[in-house]
Amino acid sequence: MLFKLSLDKLSQTATISFYMDDLLSWLDQGATIITPTTRLAQEIHHFYLQSWSKPRPAPTCVSYTTFIRDIYHTHYTAQNKACFYVLSAHHRRFIWRNILQKSIPQNLNVSLIKEIDETWRHAQQWLIDFNHPDFLLTTQTAQYQQWVQAFTHQLHQINALTFEQMIEHVLAIQNPRLPKQLIWYGFDELTPLQTLLHQFLLKHHTYSWQATPPASQSSTWQCMTKDEYTEREALLVWLKDLRHQGIQPINVVIPDLTQQFAGLKRWFSQHFKEAEFTFFHAQPLDTYPLVAHALHYLKLSKHTLSHHKVNLLVSSPYIKHADVEFLARAEFLQHHALMESPFISFVHLVQELTMHAPLLAEVLQNLTAYPAYASINEWVTLFLERLEQLGFPGEQAFSSVQYQIYQRLQTVFNEFQSLHFLTSKLSFKEAIATLENLIQTTLFQPQTLQTPIQIMSLSEANNGFGQAMWVMNMTDDNVPRKLKPLTFIPFSLQKKYGMPYALIEQELIQAQNMLKRFASFNQQCVFSYAKLTAEKLNLPSPLIRHLPNFIPKPGHKSLQPALETYQETYQYPLTDQKTTKGGTRLLANQAMCPFKAFAAHRLHLSKPKPPIDGLSFAKRGQLMHKAMELIWRTLPNQAALNALSASAITALITQIIERVLAPFKAQKILTDTLYEVEAARLSRLMHAAIIWEKTRPPFKIKALEAQSVIDVGALQLNVRLDRLDVCLTTGKYLIIDYKSTLPTTMPWREIRPKEPQLLLYALLDNRIETLLFAELNAGSFTPKGLCNHGNIDTDITSIKKDENWANLRDTWQQSLTKLAHEFKAGVCRPEPTQSTLCQSCEFKSLCRITT
Repeated sequence: MLFKLSLDKLSQTATISFYMDDLLSWLDQGATIITPTTRLAQEIHHFYLQSWSKPRPAPTCVSYTTFIRDIYHTHYTAQNKACFYVLSAHHRRFIWRNILQKSIPQNLNVSLIKEIDETWRHAQQWLIDFNHPDFLLTTQTAQYQQWVQAFTHQLHQINALTFEQMIEHVLAIQNPRLPKQLIWYGFDELTPLQTLLHQFLLKHHTYSWQATPPASQSSTWQCMTKDEYTEREALLVWLKDLRHQGIQPINVVIPDLTQQFAGLKRWFSQHFKEAEFTFFHAQPLDTYPLVAHALHYLKLSKHTLSHHKVNLLVSSPYIKHADVEFLARAEFLQHHALMESPFISFVHLVQELTMHAPLLAEVLQNLTAYPAYASINEWVTLFLERLEQLGFPGEQAFSSVQYQIYQRLQTVFNEFQSLHFLTSKLSFKEAIATLENLIQTTLFQPQTLQTPIQIMSLSEANNGFGQAMWVMNMTDDNVPRKLKPLTFIPFSLQKKYGMPYALIEQELIQAQNMLKRFASFNQQCVFSYAKLTAEKLNLPSPLIRHLPNFIPKPGHKSLQPALETYQETYQYPLTDQKTTKGGTRLLANQAMCPFKAFAAHRLHLSKPKPPIDGLSFAKRGQLMHKAMELIWRTLPNQAALNALSASAITALITQIIERVLAPFKAQKILTDTLYEVEAARLSRLMHAAIIWEKTRPPFKIKALEAQSVIDVGALQLNVRLDRLDVCLTTGKYLIIDYKSTLPTTMPWREIRPKEPQLLLYALLDNRIETLLFAELNAGSFTPKGLCNHGNIDTDITSIKKDENWANLRDTWQQSLTKLAHEFKAGVCRPEPTQSTLCQSCEFKSLCRITT
């Protein structure tokens, strides 16, 4: 007979303490308590020990799984009999994975394997007959029936069984060693398999009870709020009020905690200290950075790496010497040209790191290569050796949480090694996929000290207790649960046996029992919901509509963060008298937006360049500059150009292009196809430029890529001019600045010139009387410039009749000097000259200006 413990006779004074005292008295008398989860068993164990002032023997309070395993192993150990190998979840899923790969290799994924394994467990618990004719009614169930046959056959071959099958062996024991008194605590209802176990206990003279919560005398309310924000605000005021009263523990229950976890964790961190709250939310082990990095190291190829993998590798804090070379490795990722490629050769990466981060290069150079095939025991040794070679987990001191994560990772390797009896040899791809699957399906929650506020999901809260509880999102969508029948078991059988998610009546009863427990385990309960969520109108769960309304207290000013007033001057003077880095780009940024110049040239910030196939836009511009430099170093004047035939010019251009592109081809940055495309592009641009150069008056090259230092106001700027020509007719100088795209406005007419380089170059020498932008783009050459009266260069506009070149130079000098003084004075207002500049600015998330 199945009895129920209750406190009906104490209904006038029943509280959670009375109920727990009654339970504790049973433990004190030697009763065994079994619970659905390990966490609930630990809570009762902790509560028992804390309830007595004097030391007492530890109570017998274990999870259902531990209870069954103890009976099974105790019997077979006493009888000196060989046990079957009891498979863990990882073992089962490994077998399922091998079975499924033979029938649906293309659609195989972790979620499907997990669903099929959970279906097996549910079918075992509800005693489903896989030979039932209803399995043949649909394609899915018929396929699953075949998989089950293969799974069962595999178990027989390796002399193993699952946990549910172990219970069947327990039921066959003739003289088991059992406790005299047993309490099923925290179970809503017993599954058919658990019912058989209960009858088995009664048969062998064990008193077996199912404990249910007493009638509730707690204060229970419903709370409707306008939206999610006001729901959280009401919760915050309630929590602060209880904390002020010293009430703890306080449970906060979130039905959809998995989806809201990241946002809620940030929200609680903003309003409470870290020691005040804990999230009871186990996450896949690979979501923890320490484990994710370890898995990345193990998957590392010594052939070709993606940009993302190189980024993770070089920036990882869990590799040897990460602290010593932190700055060098960061600069490598930020500025090295190699990081512009989507795929990077491992050998080339090590070569470049040797010059920039030699300690990391040495570590990578000494990595042991993996064999093609190995046994699982050998793979474990190889994987651990790889981590040791990299110095994992680094030199930094571990926190308690990090240490627990590291220890759990070590346990995963042991679990991986335990698969050795299921297979002989694995390829690297198979071995790393198996290990990754283990890590992804391992849920882990670091243990922390008891905190006043505990945040959990419905499943975690189902059997927990405290002083107060707030349950959020209590809409009719969340409680009771919606029907979600199992895909691989006939729905007719699910309804017949009352399996989970199959009957709305059953889900309603379970939801009612859940709310009853919440009210019994806590002195006060609030069930809240937001009337509006993301423009969706919500209705309350039908189970809370009868409850009285909870009126949230208005938010106190003390709950709001204190605001401070600070008058920002946007002026931080530059005190360093050395030559300022940035050159003409510094003045250009100051002209476009002072804050942009401050961020780029004072804070030295830059956005990492995204990897692209082939060459970046900037790199293609540099190639074009280099090609033009080389051709004019070969041809020092127009006469040398005119002396060449068309075929000779083509040959020269081809030779220069091969020279320019050679390094990129050697580093495999350019494939053969991309090489041909880039070579054709450069050839068209150079031929277009040559055509224009032939139409000009006679000239000679004075300087190419010449570097100089120029004083502008209080700044000394390093400048590099692309090309300086001398007109042989007039003797005047001409500056050419090559561009992939012409500026939208010309700098010589701007108050704050956004392209000041030509103006700066004009100040270098009084003989410079022609300024020219030369656009090389889309196979064409487009010149646009300004010259003094009397200059006769082709396609260049002369200054107006009433203008004077010397006066223009003075105007440019004043404009550039003003910008230099602004930068020197530290003027950094976020004031772009045009709102459109913000659209492409890499610092808009930093200045946060609204344009």
